[in-house]
Amino acid sequence: MRISNIKPYLNAFKSFQYKKPFSNSNALNFTGHNNAGYENTNTGGLYDISYNSKYQLKDFDFDEALINSNDAILATCAKGITLEYSRKDYLEDLERALSNLENDKKEEIFEKLNILPNFENEKITGYNGILTIQNLNIKNKAEKEVFDITKRFIYHNKPKTNNINLDKAVGEILASHPEFINIIGKKQSKGHTYTLDIHTLMALLECIKNPKYQKLNEDDKNLIKLTVLFHDIGKDEGIIDENHAQKSTEYFIQASNNLNISKDTKQRIEKLILNHHWLEKLNKKQWSAKEIADKFEAIKDFELAKMIAKADIIAIGNPKFLIFLDALKLEEIKEIEQILIANPSK
Repeated sequence: MRISNIKPYLNAFKSFQYKKPFSNSNALNFTGHNNAGYENTNTGGLYDISYNSKYQLKDFDFDEALINSNDAILATCAKGITLEYSRKDYLEDLERALSNLENDKKEEIFEKLNILPNFENEKITGYNGILTIQNLNIKNKAEKEVFDITKRFIYHNKPKTNNINLDKAVGEILASHPEFINIIGKKQSKGHTYTLDIHTLMALLECIKNPKYQKLNEDDKNLIKLTVLFHDIGKDEGIIDENHAQKSTEYFIQASNNLNISKDTKQRIEKLILNHHWLEKLNKKQWSAKEIADKFEAIKDFELAKMIAKADIIAIGNPKFLIFLDALKLEEIKEIEQILIANPSK
């Protein structure tokens, strides 16, 4: 089966029409999220969605839970985090829901879901993009079935790893940032040991274990965690995706409309996500020290960028890539720092 003419999934969040979170602060629980809804005439009115109105992963000891999950994370590296309703089960259910439809209708539903599906032997084996259900018309039988299974996969799902710390940490991420469900079990290109979710968790873990992390204020600790959570969220499945930093930034920009963060914090995270391969660019002499300094603008953000770059390389899980950490010792690193220190307005 050939599927064509699907609109680019880079626009995946453009149809989101979330209402502002309820103002009653008592609605918040320890996860920092509340029940926000969205209004859509196609879906018959208001639906409740667990969504975070804050961005902090600190209301319980998230860092400690993740550190204590290290062995459990590594044990799941091949297939990704186990979910109560797995990516594989969801895709099989989606396949069944679409099985009796004409190709044009399938294309329409994929477009409404804002995903680009991957096929193997005419079976859906994966997808790229961020699932959304707001455009589906639940008055249509097929779309209602797709709506129900997709809503279950995104919003009524939970980790089932049999490790209390890992379940707690991933459960907190999903409650706060349900977009993360889209990368659980997502395969990466050759050379990567881990699925995309495990890579992201390992990168988070490496940042948290970095001695410099403990010296950060609480806002910057949470800023770096949010940056790492989103840094690869736009990456295409199973290939080297040269444009994933741009897509991940676009996804974050749209998702950040539902997060209680300042404009300054939002802009800092955007820069960190968009330029998170700066070390590779420097090592390959594609970006100069001056160009990198101009991209990060502030020495404090460059310090965060160094932590993220180191964590990102280690979290590939392939020892042959560790040689790229040597680039952190290049003279150009000092040059970048000197430029930023000399221009405190940056």
